Amino acid sequence: MKCYITYFSLLLLFFSLQSVSAQGTYPIDEGVLLLGGSAGFGSLGGEAFDNRTFSLRVSPEASYFIRPNIAIGGALNFSINSFDGETDTFFGLGPQAAYYFGGEDDLVYPFVEASIFFLAGPDELSSLTYRAAGGIAYMISRNVAINGELFFQLDDTNITDTNNFGLDIGIKVFIY
Repeated sequence: MKCYITYFSLLLLFFSLQSVSAQGTYPIDEGVLLLGGSAGFGSLGGEAFDNRTFSLRVSPEASYFIRPNIAIGGALNFSINSFDGETDTFFGLGPQAAYYFGGEDDLVYPFVEASIFFLAGPDELSSLTYRAAGGIAYMISRNVAINGELFFQLDDTNITDTNNFGLDIGIKVFIY
């Protein structure tokens, strides 16, 4: 876990240094630093489950707009999955990329996002998770947006494969 925190801290430092020279003039412009996070819930299922079960997820993120509308970065992932009377907790870290639709004068920015996480769980349970999401970021001020997104993810664990879909709600801060 300490390793993940160190990597994420280095990523945040890199993006912070990049933002010193930020040239952006609107939220999704080139050179803008995006800091945010989301929380949500999902429905987990797979080969090992008779019924779909519940999952809860929290994920802080940091991204940098390398071109207008295109952001790359990374995110932490903390999730709790409950099934068959057991609860497992997973921690992870991974890269992500997003494309935001819209321009300089918009207040609503639809987006699509893809990420890959390596998750570590209890009893040496690990997972490589592929996640795709689509949503909307609504600007509530010049630099702050609230967002909602629907996601689908595939978890390739060292025991069984699962899938998860659900809803995340969060906040995004655009630094420019």
